[in-house]
Amino acid sequence: MSALDHRLDRTIVIEAPQAAVFKYFTDPARWAAIDNPHDRLRAGLAEAHAYHRRTERMISKIQADGAEARDPYRRLWKAGGGVLAAPFGLNGEAGLRLRAAIDLGLNFEAWRLLVHDQGLSDDQALDLVLRLCFAAAADSSRLTPQ
Repeated sequence: MSALDHRLDRTIVIEAPQAAVFKYFTDPARWAAIDNPHDRLRAGLAEAHAYHRRTERMISKIQADGAEARDPYRRLWKAGGGVLAAPFGLNGEAGLRLRAAIDLGLNFEAWRLLVHDQGLSDDQALDLVLRLCFAAAADSSRLTPQ
């Protein structure tokens, strides 16, 4: 069966080729109700990391199934990244850096590397990703020469 994503109320169900089915935990657009950029970012990343923890075995299998199974999952996180970056109002290089840091923070493989390969707790992983995002948003100087 091909990967299909269906909107059901505020839940998205993805059917992967090996009949792996999961429910996306929530609509990331609801994060838009949080006005403060730092609070929104913290809430979104914390929710994403908690989701990764809860669904780790299942998502690992979906990741192994190939692009057809992964694409709907990645589109959901990409949309969430836009919601989390929006209140910072950054454009150009600063906006690109922030968006890259947020996308890294939402990424399942990055989360797994931090908590499993590097041995960080979930709280430590979240703190590290938040620091990266805040630094990307705040500092417009380059550390490397052009």
